[in-house]
Amino acid sequence: MICEGPEECLESIVSLFMSMEGRRDEALSARNSARNIARNVVRVMGFRGKAKNNQDGSCTKARIAEGSGLMLTADGWVITAYHNIARYIHDWEMILKKHPPTNENIGEWMKDMTMKYAVVSQQGKAYPVDLTFWRANPELDIALIKAVTLKKPKPLRFRTIQTEAKAGSKMRLMGMTDNGIYSAPGHVTEEGAEHLVSSGHTGLYNIIKNTFCTNISAEPGISGGPFVTKQGEFAGLVLCGEKGRASCNAGGAKVAGIRELVHETVYILGNDALQG
Repeated sequence: MICEGPEECLESIVSLFMSMEGRRDEALSARNSARNIARNVVRVMGFRGKAKNNQDGSCTKARIAEGSGLMLTADGWVITAYHNIARYIHDWEMILKKHPPTNENIGEWMKDMTMKYAVVSQQGKAYPVDLTFWRANPELDIALIKAVTLKKPKPLRFRTIQTEAKAGSKMRLMGMTDNGIYSAPGHVTEEGAEHLVSSGHTGLYNIIKNTFCTNISAEPGISGGPFVTKQGEFAGLVLCGEKGRASCNAGGAKVAGIRELVHETVYILGNDALQG
């Protein structure tokens, strides 16, 4: 994991752990919690190919994939859908093998990564993805990645649902598209359902079990964004829509699986830090 030193690495690990402790922050109103979640919705993007010169003198690369995510900490921990990053993993392994970050090249390496794999804020700020560490649970279609924001570790304040959403529960879906934040209301239609999720680059579909379904319309690019309850609680992760199934438009990964992935990550990084 890229950080300035051992102390900051430990602070980052603690910050990640605190972000998903599931505590209800009673001092935080439902409105402010929902607002904080909305402010920290980001895009997860990958670029490939030769840069294209624009009329204004700038250049851009072709996007090969994009999705949404929720930033959990100020220093860049992001929860997103696994299928948003699945196509990148082989590339990440090759980059780390041929061109790993070192103390000597870290500045140039991060600049290069910003043009290849980035987490982009709502203000258009692109942060490179730290390819040296990521965790995922493909069976639940969730992944945890780290953007290098160069900010001090701090868990972002929002409520997390204490019990999984039940059928009939009202909630709102959030994500990012080319037009900015996408937000749509609806309710849970099914609990413990199976959900078909496209693997994107292969054209195949994976069956994700133990999800919840909603009647909320999904848009391209919102996979990995958060579901937020009427009480302002983070309630799950968008796994995209399932066409042809009226009772299950946008499906969601449950918070329990997300929390388990975070705890697993904290355990692994904590052990590495203590042994290092």
